[in-house]
Amino acid sequence: MTDDPTEMDGRAADGPRMLTPSQVAERLSCSKDLVLDLIHAGALPAVCISKSVRSRKPVFRVRFDDVDRFVEGRMVRRPARQILRRPPYERIV
Repeated sequence: MTDDPTEMDGRAADGPRMLTPSQVAERLSCSKDLVLDLIHAGALPAVCISKSVRSRKPVFRVRFDDVDRFVEGRMVRRPARQILRRPPYERIV
């Protein structure tokens, strides 16, 4: 165990921790490209810390709490539909 509060729950002691798209991708077990697509689509809130959003390579950071809210909003709360099998056709002789 460590005494560093940032390693306990992912949040800094003085406020919300900002994650890079790579860290978000690791946390969600997906690709960095998917995280960037979600940011550009507006599905995942992020802060652009580069000089301009239209810069050649924008640099984004995502708040830890926003990742949690994103996951909560995407959770499936109802059971999956069961596939209904069609009854077999009757042969007409």
